Amino acid sequence: MGKTSVSLAVIESSLVQEQFPPRTQAWVPCVEATSATLLLEILYIQLQIPGDKHVTLERIISELDASKRPRLIVLDNFETPWNALGGTQKQVGNILRKLATLSHIAILVMMHGTYPPCDTIEWQTQTIQPTDKAACRRIFHDINLSSKDDPDVDCLLAKLGHMPFAVTLMANLGKRGKSTAKELLDTWYISDTDMLSITNSPEKSMNRSISLSVDSKFIKQNPDALLLLSILSLLPAGTTRENLCWWAPTVKMIPSAIATLSDAALLVENKRHDSNSPALFVLPVVQLFMQQHDQIGREIRKQLLSSCCQYVLDHACRYDDPTFPIKSKALAAEDPNIQSILLSSLSTQLIVSSNRITEALIDFSWHRCDTKPNLDIANHAVMAARASGLERHIASAVWCLGKTYHQLGNHRLSYNHLEEAYQVFNALSQGDLNSQRLGSQCGIDLVDVVCLALDNKDRAVALARDVETKCATLSDNLIHGWSLMFLGYALSEPWQWQEALVHLDHARSLLKAMESTPNIADACQLIACVHYYKRRLPEALDAIEDAWRYTASAKRLSTHVWAIV
Repeated sequence: MGKTSVSLAVIESSLVQEQFPPRTQAWVPCVEATSATLLLEILYIQLQIPGDKHVTLERIISELDASKRPRLIVLDNFETPWNALGGTQKQVGNILRKLATLSHIAILVMMHGTYPPCDTIEWQTQTIQPTDKAACRRIFHDINLSSKDDPDVDCLLAKLGHMPFAVTLMANLGKRGKSTAKELLDTWYISDTDMLSITNSPEKSMNRSISLSVDSKFIKQNPDALLLLSILSLLPAGTTRENLCWWAPTVKMIPSAIATLSDAALLVENKRHDSNSPALFVLPVVQLFMQQHDQIGREIRKQLLSSCCQYVLDHACRYDDPTFPIKSKALAAEDPNIQSILLSSLSTQLIVSSNRITEALIDFSWHRCDTKPNLDIANHAVMAARASGLERHIASAVWCLGKTYHQLGNHRLSYNHLEEAYQVFNALSQGDLNSQRLGSQCGIDLVDVVCLALDNKDRAVALARDVETKCATLSDNLIHGWSLMFLGYALSEPWQWQEALVHLDHARSLLKAMESTPNIADACQLIACVHYYKRRLPEALDAIEDAWRYTASAKRLSTHVWAIV
C-alpha cells in the first residue's frame, strides 16, 4: 500500500533530515531476509560494519554503540523476516530488542500487518490508509501527463483497486506505450496482472509483488488462511465476518485465517454503507492473480457455488412476505457476489445436472424483479430453466422475465412472456394445487399487463373473469382478493363502473379479512378512481383517504399507482 514510498517521504522530510543527515541513515531492505541469519547479514552490509565477514548480533551492536552519534535505521518490508517460518520470530525479535536498547538509534519499521512486532518495545505506530481515488488520479496524471483529460482513467483506477503500486505501473505502461485508459482497460480484461509483469526488473512486476505474499511459506503453513484467501478472491464485494459462515463453511479456524491474511496484508477491512459490520475483501489485483494463475481449485469453486445457492434459497421470498424487508436486505448486501457466482461459467456448466442452481437463479431473479429489475439476470434464469427441461422451472422463470419487463415499462414484451408462462402453468395445474396457485398469480399479472398493453378491452375483461374464476377455487382469500381487484380494474377501462365497484368492494372485504394492508390500499385507490370517473367526488375523497392511510401504515408505496387528477 505504498509503504516504501511513505518511508522515503519520511526520511527525506526536513524535520528528519535535520536530526539524521544522509550519512547517518541506513536503508535496510528486508524483502530477501527470510531468516534471522539473513537479516543479520543484510544489516551488516547496509550498516557498513567494518572488518571480516563473521556476522554476529553482538558485533553489530558493539559497532553501533561505539559512536553516540544519532543514527536512523529503516527496516523496509520487515514482514518477511518477522513472518518467516522455522521458529525464527524469537531470534528476529531479539535483534529488534537489542537495537532498541541503544538510545541514540532510531528505528523506522515498514511492514504489512495489523500489529507492530515485539510487544516489549514501546512503538509509535501509524496505520497507512489505502490511497483514495483522488490520490490515485494524481499519481496517474503526474506520471502520464497526456492522461489528464482522459474520461476512462477513473474506471481503470477502480479496476486496479486504487493500489498505488499497480497505479504507478499502469501509468508508466500507458506513458511508454502512448495508450489511452480505454486501451489499457481492454488489455486488462484480457491479460489482467500479467500486463503489469512484463519487465526485466523483478521489483517492477505486479505478479512477483503479489506472489511474494500469496505464495509465501507464512501463508501456506496455514491451510485455513489459503482456503479463505481463495474464497474471498471469488467474492468481488468481499463479505462480513458474520456471513463467512455462509461462504466459507469449510474453513475450520476463521479467526486464525483472518489474522494470518491480515498479517500478510492480503485482507482489507472496509466499512459497508448498509451495515455496521466491516467488509473483509481481497484487493482486485490480488483477486485476479488468484483467479487467473491456477491458485483456486475447481472443488473450492464448486463449494462456493453450492454455498451461494444455499444463501439465495434461504433468503429468497416475494415482496408480500412479512420477512421480505429483512431477507431482501441480506440478499442486497451480497448482490455483487451472488451475480458473480451464479452467472459464472462454472454455474452455466453445472446447470443441467443441478436443479438447485436453476432454483437459486430463479429465486434471485424474483428478488431483483421486486427490488432492482435486471433483464440480464431474468434472461439468464430463463436460459437455465429451459436447459433444465422442467416445465415448472420454465413457467416460473418466464413469468419472472415477463414481470421484469412490466416493471421496466415494456408492456408489449411483458405480455408475450406472461402469456407463455400462464399457458404453461395451466397445463401443469391439473391436480397440482401449487401450480394452480402460481398460475393464478401469473394470470393476475397478465391481466394487469393486458389492460396496459392491448387496445382490446373485451380481451382484458374476458381474461380477468377467467383468472378470477380460477382463483375463487383456491380457498385462498388473498389471491382471490387480488383477482377481484384486477377484475374491477379491467371493468373500469370499458366504463363498466357499477360492476367494477361490486368486485372492488368484494376485494376490499377479502383483503381486510387477510389484513393485507398494501393490497387494501391498492383496492381503495381503484375504488376512488371509479367514484371519481362517475363524478362521485365525496366518495372518491373518502376512498383515497383510506388508501393513503393504509399506504402510510404499510410504510411503503402501493404496488400499483393510478393517478387521480
